[in-house]
Amino acid sequence: MVLEKSNPLVSVIIPCRNEEKYITSVLETICNQDYHGKLEIIVVDAMSQDHTREKINGFEQQHECDIAIIDNEKIIIPAGLNAGIRNAKGEIILRMDGHAIPEKNYIRTAVNTLLTTGYDVVGGICKSYPAKDTNIAKAIAFAISHPFGVGDSRFRLSAGNTRPQFVDTVPFGCFKKILWEKLGGFDESLLTNEDYDFNYRVRQSGGKVYLEPQLITRYYARDSLNGLMKQYYRYGRWKCKMLKKQPRSIKWRHAVPPVFLISIILFAGFSFFSHFFRILLLFEIFVYLFFNLFVSIKARINNKCDQSFAILPIVFIVMHFSWGFGMLKSFFEKKS
Repeated sequence: MVLEKSNPLVSVIIPCRNEEKYITSVLETICNQDYHGKLEIIVVDAMSQDHTREKINGFEQQHECDIAIIDNEKIIIPAGLNAGIRNAKGEIILRMDGHAIPEKNYIRTAVNTLLTTGYDVVGGICKSYPAKDTNIAKAIAFAISHPFGVGDSRFRLSAGNTRPQFVDTVPFGCFKKILWEKLGGFDESLLTNEDYDFNYRVRQSGGKVYLEPQLITRYYARDSLNGLMKQYYRYGRWKCKMLKKQPRSIKWRHAVPPVFLISIILFAGFSFFSHFFRILLLFEIFVYLFFNLFVSIKARINNKCDQSFAILPIVFIVMHFSWGFGMLKSFFEKKS
């Protein structure tokens, strides 16, 4: 399918649930994009129980934006994405979230990159910001953007000198609707990791997923250790479910937390019978804590983490162990 218009209709799909805090800001930044073509905004609401709907309706009444609201009775994100794209009129789809704020040039740059390069999916980097002005929230926002926290997940490493490149996945991707049709949509058996699975199938079909660092989205991270723990446990659990379906898509960053956790459990068990394993256990814990503290202290020295650096080691531990436990639990679960 060849696009005949230089500025084609773009359908922005926003799956959301209980996003009353951010949805107005998201809609405002989308409506104020510098894209010269027409935008269609489709909010797929997963039966929100807060004031999300009221916020959307109030915004639409005060702004000249084409906003449609679709119910997502299945609640899960991939079902919401499929429902939104199925009803989309645009030739080009751009996926956004209810708590992610794109820069003003996001849609223009994404569409131009998609059309001029011929790549299949185009996305950018995700800059993490604290959801609250607290040390815990600041530490979490820093940790999910650091290699020690997320490995080589390129789109999250916004603190580094990210360059344009082909990657395994991107957030808030821009792609042609015909690609979604070709791949059969997003996998609705996955609660999370639907983007990674979709982009993996793109690459398996011979397509290219492209990271353009000029595409910047402001993402608000979790603001509590409990919220972070639940989030990363869920990430790990559903990442494992996805890997069971697509085992060749695994990256080293996916395997490190569960392997680390397994080694600690095994070494701890064998240490009751062997002095050698006690030494291995202590050595492994020492190395992990050393790098954990090193990264945290370095962040403080470089003024990237103020008083929040003191809680940063705990944040890393919560991330790594929650992900690891989630993956291990899912690994031993029977296939549903």
